[in-house]
Amino acid sequence: VFTRVFSKERNIVIADVEINIKGESFCFRALCDSGNLLKDPLSGKDVILISEETKVGRKIEGIPDIYKRYIPYNTMNSSGVIKGIRPDEVKINGNKVDALIASVKNKSFAGYDGCIPKSIV
Repeated sequence: VFTRVFSKERNIVIADVEINIKGESFCFRALCDSGNLLKDPLSGKDVILISEETKVGRKIEGIPDIYKRYIPYNTMNSSGVIKGIRPDEVKINGNKVDALIASVKNKSFAGYDGCIPKSIV
C-alpha cells in the first residue's frame, strides 16, 4: 500500500477512446490491460485491440490488406499475425497518443469494445 501511495503509477482500468479514420470518428470504451504488450515490429508503436464486431472493427476489416500492417503476436495458447492500421488520430481520455489499431475476433474484452496497453494511458 505504501508504494502505491507514493508511486506515480495511475490506476486507470477503463478508458474512453476516440479514433479518426479517413474522416470518420469512432468512440468506444476500452479495458486498460498491463498484459497487452503488443507492439508494431517496424515502428515500435503500441497496438490497440478492437473487437471486429464493432463499427470501427468493421471499418478496419473493410480496408484492403495492402494498406495494413502485419503484427505478429504470441500468447500462451497460440501465435500468429493480426492486421492493423495507423489511424489519422487516436485520443485516450482526451489525450492524443500515437498508436496502431487492429481488429481481432474477440466479441468483447471483459464487456468492453477494445483493449489498450496500460503504458499509453
